[in-house]
Amino acid sequence: MFGKGPGTETDQSGSVLAESAVTATNTATNYARKVVSDRAEDYSVLNLEAATYEILIEQGRFRKTLTTDVILRAREVARVDAHLEIQGTATE
Repeated sequence: MFGKGPGTETDQSGSVLAESAVTATNTATNYARKVVSDRAEDYSVLNLEAATYEILIEQGRFRKTLTTDVILRAREVARVDAHLEIQGTATE
């Protein structure tokens, strides 16, 4: 039983970003899968076990974005989109 985790990354203006590094980490086992978004600016992490995940998205000069508590059930799709900010431009 496996699931799929797709998504799209955008910058602050809403422009879509390509070639971002996306890491899906199973929080129970610490097993991580890393993919790179394609030129169509989408990513998919295929054949993930049903579990809770953290999704880390990294792209060049943008701040890393971490989404926690992403629950993926068997044979389901859990979509995680992210809005990345240029480093040093927003308050934390």
